[in-house]
Amino acid sequence: MDANNVIENGENEPIISAKNIIRIFAAICFIICFCPTFLVSCADVEQPVSAYAVMKGIDSGYREIQSEPYPMLCIVLILPIVIMTVSFMGALKDRGMAGVILLCALADMGIWFVMKNEIKKYAEENYCNFYTTGWYTFNLISLSIIIVLSLSVVLGVIGFSKISIRSGPGGVGVINIYQPIIDSRSVNNESEDVIGYCKKCGSVIRYGRNYCTRCGEAVPEAIILEAEAKRKAREEASYSVKTSYCAKCGAKLKEGAVFCTACGTKVENK
Repeated sequence: MDANNVIENGENEPIISAKNIIRIFAAICFIICFCPTFLVSCADVEQPVSAYAVMKGIDSGYREIQSEPYPMLCIVLILPIVIMTVSFMGALKDRGMAGVILLCALADMGIWFVMKNEIKKYAEENYCNFYTTGWYTFNLISLSIIIVLSLSVVLGVIGFSKISIRSGPGGVGVINIYQPIIDSRSVNNESEDVIGYCKKCGSVIRYGRNYCTRCGEAVPEAIILEAEAKRKAREEASYSVKTSYCAKCGAKLKEGAVFCTACGTKVENK
């Protein structure tokens, strides 16, 4: 089965997709909850602090670096799991799924900001120094990527199953990251059958189809008319090309040939 069929018919979900990227970064956000995202230093004693440690309570042996458990912070563990779970729910439409993910990611980022400020405030009240680590920055970057991708799906800029950026009607068309894959595996990607790509999911649109076979999105009339015009031009061009044959043996002659390559007879120009 070639790449065109796989992408167009939706038999396999592409590896590189907004949905899969979100899943990866949601898993990263979950793992970071157990990593030392903050550092509290008191009297030359440094205490790494993770979200999980704050949730269950910090007990370092030093009064200045201790805190009561905050079980409500378990939500920073739950939200990434919710994001991953929602991304696998086939019952939701793409935009609905992306909307839920967007809200979860925004909530998660907000909680991390609040947690950071509270720990910093607690450290300063006890005359301690407070620092954020690279894990905290990595977590914010991961959440930002999830927010940008899900917001783009909600706004219709990209598809959830494929990252395909569309332009306005009658403009450039669709820029699809799968086009290089199709180019490398298909015999002739510029054939008359392929007229464009779906503006919603990025699947291949073939000549004669008015709707996307993957998501049901209507093919813009401008693309259909352009395809019709190109096909008509090709047909007219093919009719204008005159094919010559050898008068003696009937072999097909190459354009501009003086002698027949099959029998050596001189070609008479008419």
